[in-house]
Formats: sequence, structure tokens, C-alpha cells
Amino acid sequence: MDLQADTATLVTMDGESIATEKEISTDLMQRHDLLKVLPGSKMPADGVVHVGSSFVDESMITGESVLW
Repeated sequence: MDLQADTATLVTMDGESIATEKEISTDLMQRHDLLKVLPGSKMPADGVVHVGSSFVDESMITGESVLW
């Protein structure tokens, strides 16, 4: 449970640009919210990438060992 994020950055869009960013508790997240996740931060929820790309290290959650 320590791996779970406590907060998330809720984003509202104005056309194709970000209008506002607001830090909220993960308890207040709702379906179809647009969240901003920065590299190195904890993932607040499962979802779909709307803009951009990145990689997620799931080994801490799944218990997979490091492959050499």
C-alpha cells in the first residue's frame, strides 16, 4: 500500500492546451478524469495515455525479478 499515490494532478483542457492543473486526493478521482503523471512519480490509477509516452516499472507491484 506504500506504493499507492496519495494525490493526483487533475488537468482541464482548453482546446489542445492545458487550462488548469489542480492537485487532488486520489479519493476524489472520477472516471474519465484527465490526470497528469510526471516521470518518476507514482501512478494514481490505471488508465490510457492521452498525450505523450513513457515507461512504467511494474516489478515492485508484480514481484517480478530483474532479468539479466
